[in-house]
Amino acid sequence: MKLPQTGGCQCGAVRYAITAPPRTVYCCHCTVCQTQSGAAFGRGW
Repeated sequence: MKLPQTGGCQCGAVRYAITAPPRTVYCCHCTVCQTQSGAAFGRGW
């Protein structure tokens, strides 16, 4: 993985930058992520 990586919630409410390999994976449960993925959550680094 090339670092740094940037990303965030599909709705744009949360943004982040990864400067080291991730130790944990988080899931977003906002309604925008639910609508776009067709699932109960959207995954993020």
